[in-house]
Amino acid sequence: MSEEKEKYDISEKKTGNKGEWSELYVFLKLLADGRMYAADKKIRRIPSLYYDIYSVIRDIENRAGKRGQIEYMRSENIIVKDYSSGDVLAEIPICEFRKNAEKLLRQIRSEKRNGVFECPEVYDFSKSILCEKIKAKSSDKADITLVIHDSLTGDQKTDFSIKSMLGSPSTLLNASMKTNFVYSVLCTCSLNVSSVMSFFGLSPYRCSYV
Repeated sequence: MSEEKEKYDISEKKTGNKGEWSELYVFLKLLADGRMYAADKKIRRIPSLYYDIYSVIRDIENRAGKRGQIEYMRSENIIVKDYSSGDVLAEIPICEFRKNAEKLLRQIRSEKRNGVFECPEVYDFSKSILCEKIKAKSSDKADITLVIHDSLTGDQKTDFSIKSMLGSPSTLLNASMKTNFVYSVLCTCSLNVSSVMSFFGLSPYRCSYV
């Protein structure tokens, strides 16, 4: 495994806030359980409605900025392999994923600080399976990619976003320049784009016109 670690030379981030650690928790928990449950409008699990998980795919990036993907296939054990080449890199007992998921959940819930913190034992485990980034890049459209089994359509690769309630209440909007709003201005008078932007104090360099 050490030779493979050197080959992939993955970028490290050892600390995170509750929301960021929650992404790693979801990764470990889904592989431990092998199922993803649906929920009702009050976020309560529906035991009879779930998808079986075939594998989880995570993006990796080395220190040179080169990106790749690692697939974690669920079988009797978790088989870690290079997604593009199919090379098997490791085989880890499922119980290790369950143990570390439970440990991480306890750590997140017990943490009193609002900022970043460490969880060394869980991080060491994730590092050993080539999962050194505890969260997806903010520029990525998805937080996690699953290959799930649908009884009607078969296996399918699907992207998901992760919203955690373990820290601050989650929102559907990102507090960044990547969140865009589209306005429709209804007016009987004659308006031009410049006057509208001036009224709202908007910069023409930060607006797109639809």
